[in-house]
Amino acid sequence: MTRYILQRLLSAIPVLLIVSLVSFLIIWLVPGDAASEMAGPTASIEEIERVRQQMGLDRPFYQQLLQWYGQLLQGDLGHSFLLNRSVVTAIAERAPVTLSLTLLALFIMIVLGVSSGVLAAVRHNTWVDQSLMTLALLGMSLPDFWLGLVLIYSFAV
Repeated sequence: MTRYILQRLLSAIPVLLIVSLVSFLIIWLVPGDAASEMAGPTASIEEIERVRQQMGLDRPFYQQLLQWYGQLLQGDLGHSFLLNRSVVTAIAERAPVTLSLTLLALFIMIVLGVSSGVLAAVRHNTWVDQSLMTLALLGMSLPDFWLGLVLIYSFAV
């Protein structure tokens, strides 16, 4: 079992490298200039060029990518242009709320899943079993994003 887990973890490395490369390439190919956005609409060409050099956007693609991989291996996820702070800080601020929502959803899922499974087993081949099976199949067949939107519209304040 340990060998299988190790193989799966090792096979994930090339996948993560390829996905990150494609993501980096897409961001790099998007029209527009992050330096001019950061400098502001009234910035001069010199100011935009200074920001471009500070951010390393004046270097070739492969140098930017290698620097990004190096920072990533050191735990530096970079700087968020939108939030104007470290990405690690932004994630750390939102992690407690995300974790609490995840644990609550897991708890609800376990309670509903186990109780409906026990009820379906006790009432085997009755309308209760068939109803729970239909509800389970319906829940599995609905796209998550659509079901999420319906639940938000239904229960959001």
